[in-house]
Amino acid sequence: MKAKKAVLLGVIGALCLATLLTGCETTPAQSGALGGGVIGAAAGGLIGRSGKGALIGAGAGALGGALLNDYVDKQKKDSYNSGYNQGYNQGGVTSPQSSTTTTAPSQQPTPPQTTI
Repeated sequence: MKAKKAVLLGVIGALCLATLLTGCETTPAQSGALGGGVIGAAAGGLIGRSGKGALIGAGAGALGGALLNDYVDKQKKDSYNSGYNQGYNQGGVTSPQSSTTTTAPSQQPTPPQTTI
């Protein structure tokens, strides 16, 4: 019974720490690692031994969370860049000062390099 109470207190502490840390500016991979680590530690502590299981679960959860969120972030960037390039390559560029569209290739500027 004491082991489950210790695991519960550890999970509550980890959630409080996660709440404090996610208020800062983080990348999606860092946020995923933090969330995955907390969930993995809780699952590892409940499934396995409270100390070793929680550490193994935290490591596996952090790695999985970071990899998953990094992949999702890359997909979002690729989708954005694809849509931007598709819109740019449809034949015209609208000038910000007027609503006329120019189609002469010599008048079209090169698209800016976008990185999100």
